Amino acid sequence: MTSGSLRSLAIVAALTLMAGCSSSPDASPTTTTPTTTTPTTTPQTTTSTTSTTTTSSTTATTEPTTAITADQLMADVRILTATPRSTEAQRETTRVWLQHQLEASGYDVHRWTRADTSQSPAVPVNLVARLAGTASPERVLIVSAHYDSVEGVVGADDDASGVAAVLAVARALATAHPKLGATIEFVFFDLEELGLLGSRAYVAEGIVGRTIIGVINLESVGYTCGEGCQPVFTDIPGCLTVGGEVHAKGDNIVAVGDETATDLMVALTAAARRVAPDRALGTGLVAGNGTCMSVTRRSDHAPFWDAGIPAVMVTDLAEYRNTNYHRSTDVADTLDPAFLLDVTRTVAAAALLAAGPD
Repeated sequence: MTSGSLRSLAIVAALTLMAGCSSSPDASPTTTTPTTTTPTTTPQTTTSTTSTTTTSSTTATTEPTTAITADQLMADVRILTATPRSTEAQRETTRVWLQHQLEASGYDVHRWTRADTSQSPAVPVNLVARLAGTASPERVLIVSAHYDSVEGVVGADDDASGVAAVLAVARALATAHPKLGATIEFVFFDLEELGLLGSRAYVAEGIVGRTIIGVINLESVGYTCGEGCQPVFTDIPGCLTVGGEVHAKGDNIVAVGDETATDLMVALTAAARRVAPDRALGTGLVAGNGTCMSVTRRSDHAPFWDAGIPAVMVTDLAEYRNTNYHRSTDVADTLDPAFLLDVTRTVAAAALLAAGPD
């Protein structure tokens, strides 16, 4: 067997253990969700390359995914979509709120900016929060979404849905204290809509010398539609291999990864079966860094592909499903709370599997 096959078997084994000791994914949460209030002060921006991390406990107190609720996800989406998130002032308001939410869950939040700010007038400010592993804390799994929007658009699906989901995963794991082997790093990227500026800078400067074992990037994860509303992607020899459940009805979760991301795909597939068994998951693996199918590269996972790091984009297919894409009609009321919940719980469970037990 290859090392990837051994790792995949380990993920399935970990899932079996998790299933044997956890409650139903539909059970009421046993933890308290932090209140989503807006802070009144702006935290100081720093450019330090290090930050304090929250450390995972030795004992998990509950199935983390049960703490994630559709009501909380939609409440956060509505806060995030109170205004567009394109200008510096709007994005700073969003950063302040996100930082406050993460700090309320016990995280030390790092405002990361690139060292050289002279190359562009648009300087991305990424927010980073870490849940440290115990066995191999130097190994890092990134879970990410971008918090900016296109100009004049509140972007409920793109990408307030992804931001709310990553925030919910961070809260749930901080509360449940799961046993982790690797560190999970939650990154909220800036300026994705201007050319992936936040993620490109982070890959170029923020992860140098570090061991990134994989990336799960959430890009537009809240929209569903009826039969025939989305295209059915098929294999493209030498470029795209399609798997899972792919159909024309726009209610399935879609995960697109590069060929090195097979372990992440195994984790996502196993997690979906565990926490969202009634939700279809379609998968696609692209050759190389996805340049053979450029549409697969249009979010913050792409710079990681370019760096040879396994990465998966979890999505609802954006404009291939959602007719509100980059329009003023992309508002919270158009989202499907049950779908957003299934995506979020799947990502939370997959992150635990990918990070591995201590």
